[in-house]
Amino acid sequence: MNISRGIPHVLGVVLVVWLQIAKTEVYEDWGQASAAVQFIVGGDIVNKRGLYPWHVAILHKANYQGGGSLISQQFVLTVTHVTYDHLGEMIDPKSLTIKAGMIKLTDDANADSYKVAETLRYPGYNQENLMHDICMLKVDGKVSFGKYVRPIFLWDNSDKVLSKLADEKHKATVIGFGLTGAGSSRNNDLRSASVAPIGSEDCIKGFKGFKEVLWKGRNFCVKDAEATVCRGDSGSGLVNYVQQRKAYFLRGLVSQGHASCSKGSEAVFTDVGHYLKWIEKTALPTMFNLLGNPTCDGVSKNKQSQVSLPGLVNLKYSFRKSFFISDCHGILITKKHVLTQANCVASNSVRKLHSVATGSSVINDYSKLSQQYAIETVSVEKELGIITLSDEVAESDKPVCIPTRPEEGKLSVLFWKRKLNHPKYVQQLSTIDQSKQMANIREILSVNVTGDTGNLRLGSAPLLYTVDDETGVHLYLRALEKCSIQGCPDGQSPAFVDVLKYRQWIKEIAGQYMNHDLLTPKLGD
Repeated sequence: MNISRGIPHVLGVVLVVWLQIAKTEVYEDWGQASAAVQFIVGGDIVNKRGLYPWHVAILHKANYQGGGSLISQQFVLTVTHVTYDHLGEMIDPKSLTIKAGMIKLTDDANADSYKVAETLRYPGYNQENLMHDICMLKVDGKVSFGKYVRPIFLWDNSDKVLSKLADEKHKATVIGFGLTGAGSSRNNDLRSASVAPIGSEDCIKGFKGFKEVLWKGRNFCVKDAEATVCRGDSGSGLVNYVQQRKAYFLRGLVSQGHASCSKGSEAVFTDVGHYLKWIEKTALPTMFNLLGNPTCDGVSKNKQSQVSLPGLVNLKYSFRKSFFISDCHGILITKKHVLTQANCVASNSVRKLHSVATGSSVINDYSKLSQQYAIETVSVEKELGIITLSDEVAESDKPVCIPTRPEEGKLSVLFWKRKLNHPKYVQQLSTIDQSKQMANIREILSVNVTGDTGNLRLGSAPLLYTVDDETGVHLYLRALEKCSIQGCPDGQSPAFVDVLKYRQWIKEIAGQYMNHDLLTPKLGD
């Protein structure tokens, strides 16, 4: 890395604290440095261990290959081209080693070494133009976190604080063991530099060879008059310290630079935020969705255009002790837990909650009987209730994912109508753009549902949204409609209970069943 000045961040020394939540431990020092960064005249040699504790060196048969960033106990994020040799052949992952906690390549005494068990390359990687140049290395075993080895948060493009930083092109810090010039020898010192993102058009003017990857919007360009990246920096991270979050976030990965390594030359980074779902699904399942469900499958339709969602259930009540009715929706969030609105688990003089019916998108379709499950316990927290079933549901019943943070997506409401004749089929209506309201966590969300022609909906109708990327469509539950026991009235703006407001409580009740044994980052505000 070609550098001639420093980055004056000041961070205090912090202590490692683990907070027990259910059976999943939260690691409080995610994205934290453990020492203060000092300004060094004439260069930016990282002179203290713990300044960038997520940065790792990747070695191939003891030879330095590139850099990477620790993002969990089991995964390092880097670029795909680091996992190929100089002949363009894929490197056997078992010949790769990760070294963490060091600021000098030769400092084996202070390095924590881990063998690589598996290489996970992003689908569609193009070896010619380096499109989709992003990769995860799974270590053999678990990385031990401490003062000098810690993971970093991932950049989230839907986070309004982070997206504002990106729009304003705030300077960021790049770290690496790369060469200090095109003709220099191997660099032994970890170095850092402050660089600023520039627009794609300005970048292409400086070097037309970057046009092919920049126009697709999966990369971004940086430039600084007195710094650039060089050979050996590949895979190293570009990070921002976000004051509002009081933590470091990994924004990009060094992908391409000028062969000259001259100061002031442009460099292209892989944009981590565009690959967030793919990364989290494997490396951070409890950030991909709150309870770490392996998939977040969407709504489907059959040949008759009938809507179906395997995790949508209906609650059965004994009515006047004479027959059973379906009065509320429920959402399966694990194989044993159903989330619903608090009014739906409250008994009264005429009805009493009896069981949960799953396995059918149609109520009282006698050609396809649903499976009914007895109720073991009911937990209530203000506006929401969680039903714990006596048995696990069938394999075909898939839990619906709960998000961990506000994000943009295509919204819709799924529901059964109360006054329709039996059998009742699931209906789906889209909503008017609610992006501004959905950007924040609220007690109650007011949502305008389009195309609603009347009749009361059953209680606790789910407000869902989908997020699309190259790997598929991911569906999440954002809120549940708040209704009285008489149902959700027509002619009023529907009010929905924001599920994100109850994340901690949901995790405490249902997270015990999932029993993830890896450390996780704390949830944001």
